[in-house]
Amino acid sequence: MSPEIGAQRQFIERRGGPAYDWNQTTLTLDAAPHSLDLSSIVPVNALWVKFLVTLTAPTNPRSISFRPTTAVVPLWADSVFSFNAPLSSTAEIFLKLSSPQLAAYAVSSQITLITLRVLGWML
Repeated sequence: MSPEIGAQRQFIERRGGPAYDWNQTTLTLDAAPHSLDLSSIVPVNALWVKFLVTLTAPTNPRSISFRPTTAVVPLWADSVFSFNAPLSSTAEIFLKLSSPQLAAYAVSSQITLITLRVLGWML
């Protein structure tokens, strides 16, 4: 049985900080997987991270996808899509971290606006 099953977890809400931690100028927009370094925000013992994602694109569909960095099967764990261009899509997602303070992401090209903010983490 996994040690996480039935374990008590504590969610730590991030207070303060900037309106966003990453945007279209700090993320790579080429649809390929890239590492996202969370070490300046998330403690080394965090097991999950919660993101707020806002995405706007001029055409449909566009997306940002997330997965643990050590995923054996290259399947994305969660995604936010823009289906109603040019309207924005906003979502909160939880991502399990398989490596301390690292996540993997891929963002479609032709994104008008994307913001990504860490809302908190689970220990």
